[in-house]
Amino acid sequence: GFQFVIVLVTDGEPESLRMIKRNLKYFGDFGRHARHIIFRNVGTARVRDEARMWSAFYADAELQELIHTNHAVVEDFPKMHGNAEMQIIKSDDQAFWSSAQDKTRFKLVSRKRIRTFIDNAFSIIEQSGVFVTDAQET
Repeated sequence: GFQFVIVLVTDGEPESLRMIKRNLKYFGDFGRHARHIIFRNVGTARVRDEARMWSAFYADAELQELIHTNHAVVEDFPKMHGNAEMQIIKSDDQAFWSSAQDKTRFKLVSRKRIRTFIDNAFSIIEQSGVFVTDAQET
């Protein structure tokens, strides 16, 4: 068979929470043909106090019920250390991997920060178990 993996990302803001609820309601009907993973994007959140930042996420009873009903996996996406590097990547609309290789735009330390972020992100995705194939489960 087949299975869709639906990846949703939130920064904790009300609009992203509404989008997640809409997606979980709509794609919840796919049942065993869809898996959901929700990334709480810690690196883009505007509020510095993490408890306050995610309070709306956890206080939203409808959202929590949809997460539970759809067996959605919730993971924290890592923060990249290096605001200057992140601003360059955003402003140039570059991919992270190409930025990690770009010796003209980034010095060694910056490229290392970007590679560490990529490694951490992939590790979290792998640990979530959402992308496990049937062959890996047996």
